[in-house]
Amino acid sequence: MRGWRWLSIETLPAQTVASVRRHTGLAGIGAAAGPPRETYLNDPAVTPEAELLTQVAYPIR
Repeated sequence: MRGWRWLSIETLPAQTVASVRRHTGLAGIGAAAGPPRETYLNDPAVTPEAELLTQVAYPIR
């Protein structure tokens, strides 16, 4: 991916998660049973904080 030096692609291990989608800033997102996986649905570099969309998946024990 030429020009995308900041991008890294990783394969994560399969696990059961509880997923939530937030439409706000990142303050108040805490860990549950391990570190969450965050998927940014818009670009934090150009999107106002109040309009950020983040899907957070928390591991379930």
